[in-house]
Amino acid sequence: SSVTAGSITELRASDGATLAKYAVGAQPYYVLFDGTSIWVSVYGTQTLLKLDPADGTVLAQVTFDFAPGPLTFDGTRIWVALEVAPGTMVAVNAADGTVERSVQTSDSGITGLTFDGQRVWATDYFDNEVKAFSADTGKFQGGARGVPTPLGLYFDHGRVWAADGQSPTVTEIT
Repeated sequence: SSVTAGSITELRASDGATLAKYAVGAQPYYVLFDGTSIWVSVYGTQTLLKLDPADGTVLAQVTFDFAPGPLTFDGTRIWVALEVAPGTMVAVNAADGTVERSVQTSDSGITGLTFDGQRVWATDYFDNEVKAFSADTGKFQGGARGVPTPLGLYFDHGRVWAADGQSPTVTEIT
């Protein structure tokens, strides 16, 4: 996404050629595709946008009291970490854009989210933890302590990985 231009850019995977640009508002930070629609967290307007990938038409807009950050998709819901609301993530119904629940994960910032097929994993950057929550209920289900400054998360269909925000390493969580 282009932060200064307030747009996201569609690129052709084979060669990186620009195919389209869609205006989304000030400071788009994270982009996610759920298999049907494109979701964009727009920091500057504190909104989450659902876009039609064919033409960039806004299909739904969710406005928060805090700026939306990292995103993940659990097959039904888009999970959004709220940037200035420490340790808060919100589940948004992917079909209609309604907010289903808010989950308090910690007292510090969430810098990464991922989904492993059953649980949503969230970083706890300042406490050096990665925590798992049920995607269905939002209840805490364990995690890993002592993960150095976890910044981003990724699930590779077998393991959860955390990027260290202060060194060139990744840590296998599961």
